[in-house]
Order: sequence, then C-alpha cells, then structure tokens
Amino acid sequence: MSQPAISHQLRLLRTLHVVAARRQGKHVFYRLDDEHVEALFAQALAHVEHE
Repeated sequence: MSQPAISHQLRLLRTLHVVAARRQGKHVFYRLDDEHVEALFAQALAHVEHE
C-alpha cells in the first residue's frame, strides 16, 4: 500500500472518530478512539490467542 493511500485511510478513520492522532515532533501516533472498535479488536485477539 502506498504512503498516500495509507494517509488517506488514516484521514478517513480520524474523520469517523475511529482513531485519534497525536503529533510528537515529526512523528504522528495513532490510537483507537472508539470503545466499540476497541472491544472488537480485544475479542478478535482473544479468539486468536484461544486457538
């Protein structure tokens, strides 16, 4: 995936409040910003770890 495509997807996710961004110098750090999406990721991880 190209850098512009990744930037576009991250911008969409920020607009939808799925992720939040924090800039630190030249770097931008992203985190999940929706508790429902976070719960889905946690369930998926638990499922994978269970098998």
